[in-house]
Order: sequence, then C-alpha cells, then structure tokens
Amino acid sequence: MAIALGHVVVAAAALGTGIVLVVAGTRSGAELETLYTPIGVAVCGVALVFGAVAVNVVRSTPHHPHRAAGLSRVLGLLEVLAGLVCAVSAAVAVASYPQFTPWRSPALLPALVLLALGVTAVVQSGRVRRQA
Repeated sequence: MAIALGHVVVAAAALGTGIVLVVAGTRSGAELETLYTPIGVAVCGVALVFGAVAVNVVRSTPHHPHRAAGLSRVLGLLEVLAGLVCAVSAAVAVASYPQFTPWRSPALLPALVLLALGVTAVVQSGRVRRQA
C-alpha cells in the first residue's frame, strides 16, 4: 500500500511541475514562453494519466492484488525511466561544476527518489506475482 501511495505522490509532484511550467510560460515577458507552455501541458496530461492509474492501484490493492501488482510494475518501470533521465541531467550538471560536488544538483534528490520507488515497486510486484 505504501508503494501505491508513493505512485500517487509522484503523480502529484509531476502535475505540480507541469502547472508551474504552464504558469511560467503564460507570464508576460517570459523568455521561453513558446516552449514552456506546450511542455507544461504535455507534462500535466501525462501526470493526470499516471495519477489515474496510481489511484486505480491504490483502490484495487486490497481486492485485486495481482492486478494492482501488474499496474504497479508498469508505474515502477516508468519511475525508473524518469529517475534515469533525472540522474543523467544531474550528471551533466555536475560535469559543469569546477569541483566534483554532486549534492549541488537540484536533480539529484528527485532522481534518487524515483529510482528507489521504481525499483522497489518492480521488486514488490514480482513478489506478489510469484505468490500466485
């Protein structure tokens, strides 16, 4: 159940990021307004679909654990993919620093959280599926 709630938190964070991008793109004087708004709308759309599936996992966990495990595995794989993208962006940012200080990258913490939650969801869903 905790992993399913983690999926919902990830969806809420993604939706918040998308909303920030849309608001930043619609402000007058925004430098990249034509870029932020469509990306923000796309992020919001993906976050809403991800959130709907995450809520479905939370609701079906007590009644249909095998179905919830399959959906949780898909969400976990998406989180691992997003975590890898964040980790690559953190590595690129760290490479531009004069000294090796990875903790200065704002993408490091989201990358670690996404990777941890995604790997845990994949492993946990594998255990549920094997119990059948």
